[in-house]
Amino acid sequence: MKLYSKIFVLAFVLDGGISFIDALLDSVDIHSLMMIRSLIANITLLLGLVMYFLISINRQLPKKILLPLILFIFWAALSALPLPVYLDNQNIDVIISFIQLLLGIYAIYWDLKINKGVWQGVDYSFSFKYSGLFLLTNLLLFPVVLSFYLYAALSMSATQETAGFMRLSLDGLYLQERHYQKGEQNIRLVAMIHIGEKEYYEDLSETLIEKNAVILAEGVSDSDQLLKNAFKMDKIADFVGLSSQHEMYLEGNFISSEDLDNKVLESDEKMTDIVRADVDINQLAPETLNFLNTLGEHIANSNSIVEWMLSFYQWSASLPVETMTAINHDIVDKRNQVLLRYLAIALTKYNTVVIPWGALHMPAFEQAVIAQGFSLVDSKERLSIDWVTLDF
Repeated sequence: MKLYSKIFVLAFVLDGGISFIDALLDSVDIHSLMMIRSLIANITLLLGLVMYFLISINRQLPKKILLPLILFIFWAALSALPLPVYLDNQNIDVIISFIQLLLGIYAIYWDLKINKGVWQGVDYSFSFKYSGLFLLTNLLLFPVVLSFYLYAALSMSATQETAGFMRLSLDGLYLQERHYQKGEQNIRLVAMIHIGEKEYYEDLSETLIEKNAVILAEGVSDSDQLLKNAFKMDKIADFVGLSSQHEMYLEGNFISSEDLDNKVLESDEKMTDIVRADVDINQLAPETLNFLNTLGEHIANSNSIVEWMLSFYQWSASLPVETMTAINHDIVDKRNQVLLRYLAIALTKYNTVVIPWGALHMPAFEQAVIAQGFSLVDSKERLSIDWVTLDF
């Protein structure tokens, strides 16, 4: 074990050093150490797993020195959460590898100090009581650590994929509204979700309406009736005791795209116009239509949200990557392009444009709004789902 612990610490330091050099080289587009870095990292991770086991059967191993190194390896291997929420990948790479290098050097220094120059001078000492307590502690901590990691991973993913318009918190799911302004014109980007608290939709119904404004509403039309299994989010909402977006009532003047083109805004106009600024099903690819029909079929045939998620996941997991990429392009990118065309027209007609769309669409909308010279002037969050009220 003396030899193995030495090998582990040296591998840890070597991994940190190689990673730090490679991260610095990456900043100037030199990637010559990528393969050797990956090899050393995998070896170090494997050594760390074995070292963790050895700690459980030898109470004489210096846990204060070895455990921080092992836990650091596990943390780095699990995406170093929550750093990706706040830093870009290149900065994270430099920071993590530098910390690893320092930790390794400090471990060697501290071990030499406490052992008076004899590095890793430990004997083997097994105890059923010690190993049993070690195992019990791990069994108790594992569910807690796993739950925290899953929560952190989901939270990070939601934040990154929506540019912060969606935030996962311990008490619920929050959606953000951002108000942008350029001169006398205003754009409100209101992140939405298909199911949520009744109070959430009631608040939206009251606050989306304002004078001299248009709401560019989300909602795919189906003029050719191609959708044979129209999916209703009402059923999913009922599964968990929530309300559906379809239940949200907006008191406004519904107009067509043609009416929007010909709109002449009166200076004293108080009624908010509402126009569906989305695609028609006939504009989507056949694989997307099949995807939506299958989604609707699985919802209709499921008796619980868990049953629906499992059955639909099993089906969708078999789809080729190319198909999923095409579907995502239709559902997100193509619809974004249509909305932005409506936005360009609306800005020539109205003082205020309100865009209440799904949170996944918001990053593209925000980029387009900022590119047109609008500046963020205000933001607010709404609690869309309260975990306590969910009924499974």
